[in-house]
Amino acid sequence: MLLAQIPQTARGNKKELKAPDVAFQGDPQFAPIEKTTVQRAVNTDKDVFKVGDLYYMCHQGVWFVGKTASGVWEVAETVPKQIYEIPVSSPAHHVTYVT
Repeated sequence: MLLAQIPQTARGNKKELKAPDVAFQGDPQFAPIEKTTVQRAVNTDKDVFKVGDLYYMCHQGVWFVGKTASGVWEVAETVPKQIYEIPVSSPAHHVTYVT
């Protein structure tokens, strides 16, 4: 249990990191996350978010960004601060631990 409290750091080659394919059940559907301006994809098994005009996906400790909900994904240089405001009550709160 103590090990789970220690932050983990991983390094990867940005050019070699590949985002997984994102499959939606039907058209992409997003729901607002309360107390934020972030929307969360509700019909995929991936952690996909819409902030403004861009989409962000958190996968295995890496943030990706794309112009559409299904990609083309690139490793994100930055992540909007709004994502880190996702409240504990949201099922997506776990992504706030990935920086």
